[in-house]
Amino acid sequence: MRAIKFRLRIGNEILGYEQWYIGDGSNSHWEYLKVNSNTWRPDFIYHTRKDQYIGTTDKNKKEIYGGDILRTNEAGWVGAVHFHDGRFYLEDSKGGFSYRPDWGLCEIIGNIYQNPELLGSE
Repeated sequence: MRAIKFRLRIGNEILGYEQWYIGDGSNSHWEYLKVNSNTWRPDFIYHTRKDQYIGTTDKNKKEIYGGDILRTNEAGWVGAVHFHDGRFYLEDSKGGFSYRPDWGLCEIIGNIYQNPELLGSE
């Protein structure tokens, strides 16, 4: 089962992360990790937007979230992670897409909130 995690934001600012902790059934709960912290805590982080974890990592073992911009192993093609019809996929600035990228060979180079210029107009 894939981890249930989200990246938390207000506007373009990333504040931290949220994950569902599965305990022994009676103590399952949400945990929060602030940016620049190493400790998950039950203290809520106020946010207005969430980006869902896609359940895998890039070639550098960095977790991939919706809105991340990735460079693929396909001649350096660049696309942003989106979710539609029950699956995550990559889409570039011209509408080109890949429904089956090899996520583990891609590299996160930014995200659409803080680095939209990385998508360029190709």
